[in-house]
Amino acid sequence: FLRLAMPMQSVNKTMAGLRTLILIGGLVILLLTVFVTWLMARGLSNPLRRIIRAAHAIEEGDYSTRVKYSGSDEIGQLAEAFNQMSEKIEHDVRRMRTLERMRTEFIGNTSHELKTPIASIKGYLETLLAGGLEDSKVNRKFLERARHNADRLQLLVQDLIQISRIESGEMRMSIRF
Repeated sequence: FLRLAMPMQSVNKTMAGLRTLILIGGLVILLLTVFVTWLMARGLSNPLRRIIRAAHAIEEGDYSTRVKYSGSDEIGQLAEAFNQMSEKIEHDVRRMRTLERMRTEFIGNTSHELKTPIASIKGYLETLLAGGLEDSKVNRKFLERARHNADRLQLLVQDLIQISRIESGEMRMSIRF
């Protein structure tokens, strides 16, 4: 048997030093863990915040907004999908604005095209009612002109009906060269 003896005071002093060392080491590890966790959370949340800001910009009408993120992780894939969606929305909005402008121009042109034959027919009829009906040279000529303008109106209305059917999908265009 080998028996070693140490005074308890020395053991207690050594144990107190170990406890202090373990406590300080634990605190250092805890602080490092908190710091590393904070860095990781910031690395995840900053790109997500950029995506959220870009989504709000698009919501406000800025369709040219894109998210800058170079990673290939899940956030990078989300940013890429967001950018593709943003490009599609921007293209569609641009296309819709062009179509709306074309529609407005078309309505203006159509209104003008309809006004001309209507005004002509009205003028011919007023002339006939004002006494031109009794003059055989005038009444025949004015009635033929009125009929010609009525034919023009009929063609315009048929075109409008076809355009309406094409837009509603009821009729398909067939373009051949």
